[in-house]
Amino acid sequence: MNSSIERFLRSSFSEVVDVKFSKVGVWLASDDREIERNKIQVLIDPQGILKGNFNLNVSKGHFIGYDLKKDIWQTVNSMFSLNMEEYGSDWDIEFFVLGIY
Repeated sequence: MNSSIERFLRSSFSEVVDVKFSKVGVWLASDDREIERNKIQVLIDPQGILKGNFNLNVSKGHFIGYDLKKDIWQTVNSMFSLNMEEYGSDWDIEFFVLGIY
């Protein structure tokens, strides 16, 4: 499934630069057990820095890439039935945002 998710993300969102996968142990306190969760790690470039856009106009307090991350999360979650919003889900997603500081 990992390769399908990666292909989907790269073809559906031009801002996705890279996709990696890892497994992490997560303690479920309510169930008193540990599970192994698949983590999707997505590097995004919401401002087009890699395409040469260095004239960034971001208003103070604006969270860069919020709408993009929300859209990716919702789309991947529903398209692949990952149920990431559920307690004890086997899947999670983590974003890394390319930026200039």
